[in-house]
Amino acid sequence: MKITVLFLGNPIFSDDAIGIEVGRRLINDLKKIGIDVYILERTGLSLIDYIVGYDLVIIVDSFKINQRPPGEVTLSNFLHFSLPIFSPHYAGVSEALMVSQALGIRNNSIYVIAIEVYDPYTLGEGLSREIADKIEKITSDVYGLIMNIINRVVDKKCNQE
Repeated sequence: MKITVLFLGNPIFSDDAIGIEVGRRLINDLKKIGIDVYILERTGLSLIDYIVGYDLVIIVDSFKINQRPPGEVTLSNFLHFSLPIFSPHYAGVSEALMVSQALGIRNNSIYVIAIEVYDPYTLGEGLSREIADKIEKITSDVYGLIMNIINRVVDKKCNQE
């Protein structure tokens, strides 16, 4: 089974960099178990190039949806959220996945791990204190969800064969 994890972020928009920071902390552990890992600062539609050809895609990104406290990590079906028009990626994750689906190239399992952030819109490097103080827990929670998803999908695939 071909698996990739995409850590997304924009390092010049405060908390939007959380995906990049978590990716830097987890990249070696994930690569050791055979997972392709990409830490991306690219815009939304370029994500299509990174999901084609994988059986399982896990996307880790920041979200500001004001439904959870800053730093909370959840497995999300973000397409049902009412997201703001402005995205630090110009076209966001949801747009990239909708376009790939419309093009008929979304033939894999895609999961999104959402990290609720405090401030993804302020121009400036460095995480807000609300997020920086929780970086170890956020990283641990993201890793736990990644492993949970992989184990669940692999078990399901094994049971089907």
